[in-house]
Amino acid sequence: MSDPRVTVTEIQIFDSETYMLPSSPGIVAIALEPILLSGIDHGNHVEKHIEPGYVASWKELDQTAIRADQGLARVIMVKSKMVRQELTVEPFVFEHGLEDASDRNATLLVALRNSRFSDTRNLGKESEWIPSKPRFLSMKAGEVRWIRPGIHHFKNVGLTAASLVSIEW
Repeated sequence: MSDPRVTVTEIQIFDSETYMLPSSPGIVAIALEPILLSGIDHGNHVEKHIEPGYVASWKELDQTAIRADQGLARVIMVKSKMVRQELTVEPFVFEHGLEDASDRNATLLVALRNSRFSDTRNLGKESEWIPSKPRFLSMKAGEVRWIRPGIHHFKNVGLTAASLVSIEW
């Protein structure tokens, strides 16, 4: 996905491969499978085991290599095109329902696993709840989708808990 605000790329890394991450401010990496981050810290080689759902900022990833921990590993790279824009990144899992508010900011959702949920947005002011018609969303692991600013009620309609990362600008 590429639009005026962001570029999203899925990287697939196989067991024997190593991927060097670009040194670029504004990049966020989201692991969909277990990965190993390896790099140099104060002159020592270090490896860090990363679980699915882990979100790393460009500061953590600078001069770092990614390897698959087992078989194939997928990593979603999100690069903001907005200069010096602070990001709020938050992983969340919901089995039943969840309310999220981002009244002023655009929010990008990244699915960590296949998820199905409804999104009901507040059409009223912040102090009064006027629900929109629910929008039913189905996202595959690694898929990204923008949601409009506002207060949202998410309700899981899948057989398993929905697992997402929200990136708010």
